[in-house]
Amino acid sequence: MNQMNNICCSSVLNKVESSPEKTITISVVVSLCIAFVILCLTSLDLGDSDLWFHLNQGREFFATGKIPTTSFFSYIEPTRHWVNYAWFFQIVTYQIFIHTGYVGLIVFRSLAYVSIGVLLYLIVLKNRPYSILAALLTILCFIGVMTRSVVVRPHIFTFINILILLFIFEKRKFFWLLPIVFVIEANFHGIAYPLLLLVLCGYILDYYLCYKNTNSIPISKKKLFLVLVSPLFLLLSPYWYHLISLPFENAASFVSYYIIEMRPTPFWRFFSFSFWPMPELLQAARSLLVLVAFSILIFSLYKKKITISCVVIFCGGIYLMTTSIRFQYECIFFTLPLFLVYLRNMDLVQNRKKLMVNMALVVFVPISVFSYFLYRSDHYPLSFLNVPQAGAKFIYELPKDQRVLMAPDKAGYFAWSLFPKHKIFMDLELALFNDVDAFEAMRVFRTPAVLEHHIEKYHPSVLHVPFETGISPEYTAVLKNFRPVFFDDFAFIYLRRDVPSAFPELSYLNTIAAQQVDEDAFTTSEEKSKLIKELKRVADFDASGFKVKVLLGNAYFAFQLPQPMLEMADKLIREFPDQAAGFILKAQALLMLKKQESVEYFKLAMSKRGDHDMQLLGKNYYVALASFKRFTEAYDVLQQAYNPFNFKTPPDILYEFAIGAVNAGKYDEAKQYIDIALLALPENDESRINELLRLKRELQIIYAEKDT
Repeated sequence: MNQMNNICCSSVLNKVESSPEKTITISVVVSLCIAFVILCLTSLDLGDSDLWFHLNQGREFFATGKIPTTSFFSYIEPTRHWVNYAWFFQIVTYQIFIHTGYVGLIVFRSLAYVSIGVLLYLIVLKNRPYSILAALLTILCFIGVMTRSVVVRPHIFTFINILILLFIFEKRKFFWLLPIVFVIEANFHGIAYPLLLLVLCGYILDYYLCYKNTNSIPISKKKLFLVLVSPLFLLLSPYWYHLISLPFENAASFVSYYIIEMRPTPFWRFFSFSFWPMPELLQAARSLLVLVAFSILIFSLYKKKITISCVVIFCGGIYLMTTSIRFQYECIFFTLPLFLVYLRNMDLVQNRKKLMVNMALVVFVPISVFSYFLYRSDHYPLSFLNVPQAGAKFIYELPKDQRVLMAPDKAGYFAWSLFPKHKIFMDLELALFNDVDAFEAMRVFRTPAVLEHHIEKYHPSVLHVPFETGISPEYTAVLKNFRPVFFDDFAFIYLRRDVPSAFPELSYLNTIAAQQVDEDAFTTSEEKSKLIKELKRVADFDASGFKVKVLLGNAYFAFQLPQPMLEMADKLIREFPDQAAGFILKAQALLMLKKQESVEYFKLAMSKRGDHDMQLLGKNYYVALASFKRFTEAYDVLQQAYNPFNFKTPPDILYEFAIGAVNAGKYDEAKQYIDIALLALPENDESRINELLRLKRELQIIYAEKDT
């Protein structure tokens, strides 16, 4: 044991490396600058309900002059109370938003994330330019925490604070920052202070073992004093007396049942590697870091070249991961001390080729990852597709003091948009509402009895009812005192019958919920006109409505009205350029008008995002190309859209494979597809069968002539 302690102590007393290479520094600076620019061009996720919660709390602070600690935006009874451990974060983000808008929040989160990259570089790579392991470690940590670090939430400051602590202890400088770090943590994200204490305690144990075995420690007494007293600065918070127990109050909660990231990390997750799409690759990077760190732990223990801080911090991170998936990101940082000791014990050879490889890695790998997420990002600087903006605007214009019930995942935006004129039931802020509240909010539109109980107890006047619930027969009796008058991209809005509204009751709930117009269901011009009038009334109310515009475009398509289709398509393309819907609608309208530009819009639609059937889009693209006699391109598109050997591929598509191959001059393939289609087509489809038999005979003649 004494031998082990001596080894631990000597490792702690080792001098940190120096003489960083300017070349690797320049490449890192370039990488971080490009990453910052890309992040600043990446849209803000408005679907993050926590963002709206924190902005609403900040607004309430400046309205009342008091830190919000109650469910002030909710009509829930009795009033819920909480410890607002992120109060200063809310003040900062609200002020940024008020003075700079959404772009300011984007720049703020980009700066916060890039600061993580700077700290990782200073801790791991700065003095190790020739170590490929150090470069890979920096890159994997940097991109591994990205998905949780680019949201505007208070935990980003916990990430930064952990890294600052690691930098202070590993480089043995700037100890005067310790009190500042703990003050920031206490007021920006106080609930996470045990994570900082874990790091602090690990290094204090190192110093204790050094003192026990050598009667000396690697830092001065003044610095040691700062280390020991810094946790006391957690008390510089309005809720210092609550922080002690706050992180442990959810121990008996059922939150892991309904919030995925709060569930324990399954053991198999560390051994499940998928390298595409990109989010799966980042998960693989996180798992790889933990597995490699564990291997280094075993190796270092065997070689007796390790510090107690490495073991304590890493094991603490693994324990946290077993309690909650969300701690996988903090665990990445907790692997760093282990890697750093291992790197210090490596004999690094100065090799210019390794330096060039590292420079390429630190520039191209992060930039590739960020570019992927920029490409997949919503319309810059933000898209309202993920929030019910039109619905919130409609409800806001209702008479004052309405009680609004909606699903909790969208409630954060409603709380921000409607308060103080109206109140909602609840969002998913775990520190404010309990498990029973969450159960009721999540089941209220899934179980009629829960909705009936809620209406009897709270008497809500506005219901934001999901589409599937709004047309479900078992809810008819429960909703008898309400009428549907509006809809947004997520739900119908039902008003209690005594609430006045300029909008009449909706007539076509099934059509709206299905987002598809069945031409056969509208037999008269009067019915068609009524549907279009109803949809236009909703579409004209607010420009942010997406699904109503798509549905209106579908109605024009079903009723063979190409000119209104083009007008609606142009609106969709202008307002939602990252979505395929507008391009599909315009392509269909141009095809209806027999204009060859339709082909280009189908091609554009294939590259866009959206909730659309790629196979159906591919089929329509194929039809457009074939109608303009671009047979080779048409056949290629059909092959990309469908797999003829997939059992889900319908017989009519197999028929098109045969026709497409013939038209493209692919006679060898056509012979095979004709036989396949003849096997699959039903016997009563005589026209297609006869056409294929005719083509088969013609191909036999062609091949006979070739043989002759």
